[in-house]
Order: sequence, then C-alpha cells, then structure tokens
Amino acid sequence: SEPMPIYEYECNECKHPFLRILAFKDRDSVTCPKCQSDDVARRISLFSSGGHDCGGEEGGRRRGGGFG
Repeated sequence: SEPMPIYEYECNECKHPFLRILAFKDRDSVTCPKCQSDDVARRISLFSSGGHDCGGEEGGRRRGGGFG
C-alpha cells in the first residue's frame, strides 16, 4: 500500500484542531470529530520523508543529511 499523508485541520465552528490520515481523494470530505461540522479548514503543516534529522540546526547547517 502507498503511504498516506497526515492532514491537519481546524474546525471553523468550534476551533478544535485535529489530524486525519487520508488518501488524496478523501481529503475534502472531512468533518470535525468534536462537533461534526463540515466547516473545517486544512492547516499548513510540516512533513518528513522519513529517515532524516529535521530538528536542531547548528550554524546554519543541517545535521544528518536531509535535503539541501
């Protein structure tokens, strides 16, 4: 099976933040788990491709390889 991204959302009604692991085709059919509203906004989130050290930059250089 292909990896599926984790999407971050926030409900526009109750302001509850939540995460969903969804296939690309299902990302627009999301409801809030707290109030069941379908008025939700996808938030910008960070992601990792796995196996790379994404934290702690020292002196402007990345540790552990990574991208660029």
